[in-house]
Amino acid sequence: MKLSIGAIIYQAVSEQKWLDISYGNKDEAPTRFWFALKDIDFSKDKLSGEIFNYYRSLECIEDPRPINRKKIRSIKLVDGSYYDPPVALIKKIEENIDKIDWLDIDTFDNNILLYLSECYKYDNDPFLEDAVMIPGIDYSELVKAGMYQLSQEQFQNLLDAVLKMNAFDAEKSLRHRTLAFNIYSIDIFGRQYVVAYRDLQLDFKHKTLRIGPKSSINNSFLIEEKRYTLSSYLTIDPNEFCENFDNNITQYVALMEENYKGGEKSNTRPSIFLIQRSIQTGMEETFNSIYLMSREKK
Repeated sequence: MKLSIGAIIYQAVSEQKWLDISYGNKDEAPTRFWFALKDIDFSKDKLSGEIFNYYRSLECIEDPRPINRKKIRSIKLVDGSYYDPPVALIKKIEENIDKIDWLDIDTFDNNILLYLSECYKYDNDPFLEDAVMIPGIDYSELVKAGMYQLSQEQFQNLLDAVLKMNAFDAEKSLRHRTLAFNIYSIDIFGRQYVVAYRDLQLDFKHKTLRIGPKSSINNSFLIEEKRYTLSSYLTIDPNEFCENFDNNITQYVALMEENYKGGEKSNTRPSIFLIQRSIQTGMEETFNSIYLMSREKK
């Protein structure tokens, strides 16, 4: 759903994500960079934070100048990113809600359309892109600590994956990509049905990789246009499997194995890959129309 610039800024703080910003006066070529909000000067309409320009350097700009909110020409979240918003920023927003109508906090917090938009994004069969090769990562440490300090080479390789996820022509390609860590897959004639995975997020400032605390489950998966479903491998309720998987991994994998067909085998090797989904067309336009009519009280 198409949100205002202010609503997307607030969404980035709420979801702890970097912002992809196109910035500058209308009569000049825009500058593009990624931005992690750290402070807001409400009186001057200025935003302060970390700036990361991957075209120029793999390091964040030290002590960047505040940017003018009114010079932001376009803005969106950077999928696969992470930053830690300061507690002081969150407190400042909470204490100044009456001064910052432009953040559209009520719209973001209360709008069921955002939830429905996310549902439609994931309401289709995922499929697997090539694995992301990151040599030297201690995956056991990543899973145990929830975070891993990357070398410069590892950071560059993961940055390339995040750039691919957020490709400039992503809207044209009609693809949604998720950077994921394999928890449990089924190998089927050399291809993978990714049953359980955890989301991964990259912190550009500290060059750290973070892993989600809970597994996501794919109820279905596409392999060479053929659809495989979780229910065809289970004798228990798939909802029970999804809700309790992390607490019963060994037991549930064994249940799945009882229904493997010839040549299928379990794969719990640690690996990183991009899971893709085809974006459904038409629904976003509908959500946007409802959103605008709601704002205009129509």
